Amino acid sequence: MRCIILFAKAPVPGEVKTRLSPHLSPEDAALVQEAFIFDTLATLQSCKGVDLYIACHPSAKHPFYEEAQKRFTLTLIGQGAGHLGDRMKRVISQLKSAGYDEIVVLGSDSPSIPVKMIDDSFERLKKSDLVIGPSIDGGYYLIGFSGELPPIFDGINWGTESVFSETMERLKDSDIDCSVLPYWYDVDTIKELRFLEIHLASLEKEVCRETRKVFNESYKSPSFGWGQS
Repeated sequence: MRCIILFAKAPVPGEVKTRLSPHLSPEDAALVQEAFIFDTLATLQSCKGVDLYIACHPSAKHPFYEEAQKRFTLTLIGQGAGHLGDRMKRVISQLKSAGYDEIVVLGSDSPSIPVKMIDDSFERLKKSDLVIGPSIDGGYYLIGFSGELPPIFDGINWGTESVFSETMERLKDSDIDCSVLPYWYDVDTIKELRFLEIHLASLEKEVCRETRKVFNESYKSPSFGWGQS
């Protein structure tokens, strides 16, 4: 069995997309977060033959996730406590125990990721133990497993530009066959958000519908601060 896990943080003002401050208000940053999650779910929902999960923070009982469950066919699962590595290991292990032998994990910071890259990750897992997609900022936007979980969740400086390099260093002396996907980009800063807007102008309108709505509304709202540097 195959599944996709989207690690997400509920769009609570002041707790998400904080690096967009001061250009965006906490409320507007939360709108961006919400749009990113819904757009990513729309992409993942189009993957064939896989079950979709949201690993929820702070809790699967948050009203936002109830709304997501109404809009998409998915299952909610709590992330639990600890650093990101602890939470990833816990959720992935739980779903492996449930019988999934191919698991792909993503975050919601790369809403424009093409579905073909998700499909490609599962194709690679047919021959590799692990697949990883490095992001331009030094982290990774996707990681997938078809075998036992390697020791790549503890002792990593999560949230820094060295996450990908540290992860690959852990794999270097192992017997794990790792396949590396093409680079993609995360959106955490106002510069990256502007890049996303430019990128979307070159893509089909079906891509990132919710994010496009936020961009369109931003031109009516001075609080978005597009003109600031």
